[in-house]
Amino acid sequence: EAQGEGHRIPLHVRPEQADTIGQAVAVLAGGCFWGMEAIFERLSGVNSVTSGYAGGTAATATYAQVSTETTRHAEAIRIIYDPRRIS
Repeated sequence: EAQGEGHRIPLHVRPEQADTIGQAVAVLAGGCFWGMEAIFERLSGVNSVTSGYAGGTAATATYAQVSTETTRHAEAIRIIYDPRRIS
C-alpha cells in the first residue's frame, strides 16, 4: 500500500466480515491510524490490522483530502482478532 493512502472502513462491521471462523472484528477511530496500527499489530491474538478511514465518502478518502479536516472522515483501523486470546 502506498504511504499516505488508506482504505475506506465502514463504521459498522458485521462479525461475519472476519477472515476466518472464530475471529472477531473491531473498528477503532483515533488521531493517527499508523500509530494505532503499530500498537495493535504487536498484540498476541491480533491477526491483522488495516488502516483506513471511517465516515465521509469514498471519493474524498485520501490522506491529502482527509488532512484538510473537511471531509468528515476519521482515521480508523480494522482489527481482526481471536477473542479466545485477547478481549
